Amino acid sequence: MKRSLVWVGLVGGLWAQAYEYANGWIQAGAPYLKLRVAREGVYRVYASQVGLSGVPSSSLRLFWRGQEVPLYVQDGGDGSFEGSDWFEFWGQRNDGEPDSVVYRHPHQLRRFAGLHGNPKMPLNQNDTSAYFLTWGGAAGLRYLDFSDPNVLTHPTQDWFWWRYEESFHMGGYWAGPGGLFVGGYEMHNNPMYIAGEGRGAGVNPLSRTYTLPSPKGGVSPGFFVELSHAGLSISGSFTLEWKVNGFSASVATITAPYYFRPRFSVPASYLTNPLTVQVTASGSGYGGEFLHYVAITYPREGVLGAGDTVLQAGVVNPTGGPWALVLAGVPIDAGDSLLVYDPRHRLRWKAVANGGLWYVPIPAIQDSFPLYVVRGASVRGPLVEPAVIENYSGAAGAEILLVTHRSLTASAQAYKQYRETHPTQSPFGVHRLHRCDLRRVWLGTGESSPGHSESGSVGFGIVLGCQA
Repeated sequence: MKRSLVWVGLVGGLWAQAYEYANGWIQAGAPYLKLRVAREGVYRVYASQVGLSGVPSSSLRLFWRGQEVPLYVQDGGDGSFEGSDWFEFWGQRNDGEPDSVVYRHPHQLRRFAGLHGNPKMPLNQNDTSAYFLTWGGAAGLRYLDFSDPNVLTHPTQDWFWWRYEESFHMGGYWAGPGGLFVGGYEMHNNPMYIAGEGRGAGVNPLSRTYTLPSPKGGVSPGFFVELSHAGLSISGSFTLEWKVNGFSASVATITAPYYFRPRFSVPASYLTNPLTVQVTASGSGYGGEFLHYVAITYPREGVLGAGDTVLQAGVVNPTGGPWALVLAGVPIDAGDSLLVYDPRHRLRWKAVANGGLWYVPIPAIQDSFPLYVVRGASVRGPLVEPAVIENYSGAAGAEILLVTHRSLTASAQAYKQYRETHPTQSPFGVHRLHRCDLRRVWLGTGESSPGHSESGSVGFGIVLGCQA
């Protein structure tokens, strides 16, 4: 059996995300509200909840990380958003992907995707996302209704692809080469985040055993295991072997310090419960691993439990013909529903209940479908707040953001002018600066505080007021 290892970190990268880190999405003079989300799920917002009346429904737009998010809008058909009218969207909790912009390759000193040790959780441990709602301008993106009246007559499939994850973001912090593992807080003074830096847990040996929900055998030639870990050894040469249920996925001889985020393809015959993921090591002075997360993507039977109220499932339509995903084990209560969101094709529909089973129609499109399946009773509302948006990215190409306290405004303005007019006095040449006053600092864990984090961790942030 050929063994393969996808090298991530010092050699390459995965998972480049299409986020807009500038503020080009902000329209000057447009109204904005902030919708805060701390869990994955479908969120519903009523017109009365956000104080809107008579607003053109088509003009409702929602943004997350600078990208527009599609909405499903119900306005009674009159084109006006008011009263009991509502819209829904798929909301995602905050993760660590935006932090990837602060990571740098240790040799090339430029950003690479995939260097964040634990992209499941941001470095500041705040799991709450901010979505921004605006209205009154151009038409927004929409989910369209999809239905299939013949769903009960189509071919069926009783399994889907599912990702099981264990994240260690509540452990300590690995701050880079030298094995600087500290008790939950970063304590090194290098402003350049290095490959693998982030939150996790020190383990020696690295061995995790899982009981996976309902693995389905015989439907795929393999499954996938991914993990992120960094060596705790300060120096030395070691031979590492990655194993999944005894299957040798890869072997590599490396010199500490190191960081890996490998993804292995494992033969289906090893997909059994319990499933063990290991890294064994040989070599003098081995100090163990700093483990960030383990993820297992595998075929799962369509038998759900009581806790599966919000489910992210993957299915593939290889032929382009209509068929149905059949789900069992989901209580069918009177008046309840099973909602399905397809973000790739911007479609929304409901599963059909029949004979104690849910039939999820799959559109006749030859493609893969990342689906969000949600019980109607689990749809929730976000926390709505006023949005104070300061657009600093439009400062005529400013390259440096200078943050100061308001008492230092005069000095900061003088420094800004100096840096913009004295190229010969700096080895970096002329740079255009954009000055921001530090207005407010918050620190807290409560629902009413800006730093709320549903995991119970402390949030921290600043509010800036900027001038060109």
